Amino acid sequence: MGWLDSLTTLNKRLATLFDRIEDQAKQVEGLSSDLKQVTIHVAQLQGAMANSANPEIMRQLADLQARVARLEAEAVRTRRSPDARLDGSDGAMYLPGNRDDMP
Repeated sequence: MGWLDSLTTLNKRLATLFDRIEDQAKQVEGLSSDLKQVTIHVAQLQGAMANSANPEIMRQLADLQARVARLEAEAVRTRRSPDARLDGSDGAMYLPGNRDDMP
């Protein structure tokens, strides 16, 4: 009966893991949609401020655009890594088998 209990426990763990993966996929999709909206707003702001004489405004817009570009690149990388999974509480992405960089 010990094997049956072990298999039942393993099956429950796998079901929980699949549920977490589905939830994370939905979160990534929602974040991707939000990121697209931010990208549109940044472009609109840059267009509206294109003739601004205030260098601080232009610097902040450039910084914002660079941050959005990094987030977009990370989102693309995450979507292209079907084996990526979340480990630990930090929310960082780790690929299976690459234990060197895990917390």
